[in-house]
Amino acid sequence: MWRVLTLLALLVPTTVAAKSHSLTIGNLEFNHLSLGVNTFAVNNFTGSNNLGVFPVKKDITFSDAVLTLTKSDGTLLRFDIGSIGPGTDTSVQISDSLLLTSATFTARLRPTKFGRDDDDSSKFVVDQEVHFTLRPTVGNYLIAGLDLGTIEASERLEGCRDRDRKAGEDFRDGAEGESGCDSERSDRRTGNDAARQSHK
Repeated sequence: MWRVLTLLALLVPTTVAAKSHSLTIGNLEFNHLSLGVNTFAVNNFTGSNNLGVFPVKKDITFSDAVLTLTKSDGTLLRFDIGSIGPGTDTSVQISDSLLLTSATFTARLRPTKFGRDDDDSSKFVVDQEVHFTLRPTVGNYLIAGLDLGTIEASERLEGCRDRDRKAGEDFRDGAEGESGCDSERSDRRTGNDAARQSHK
């Protein structure tokens, strides 16, 4: 129960900002599954699984989802999850003896244009790519049953959207260095990661 309350606490501070910059579409949790086994739960809180609380009423798919874990010695473990529709994916399971310094989730959203629950007539156009890095709340390593954070869709920059239309890229990320879009996305993504972790 406390995990649900913690998640809602994460959501509330971002609600106002979400109206102009981002929308909470899910979360990443590090949990204890069974004796000797931990798991990462990727929750997609959109559409039919928005629980009546989260802001996106249209079903969104996290396509090409990947979870990359950083071990204490710096080596990486990559898990290709695939597509995650509304609901929960717990396919990433690891030994509880592994010490992890971070877990990075990436995916592509389909579709990238949708309305909000509180204003069905509005349309929110987002970057196709989502990126979230879960870091330890306390200490140096992730703790099962404690660490979690929200996954957010960032509003797409108008200039980038127009440029991508002209390039025929259907709202995909543009070429590196063009129009300052990539550097601005990177700065905003870093800020969003820090903000989400601070709420924990």
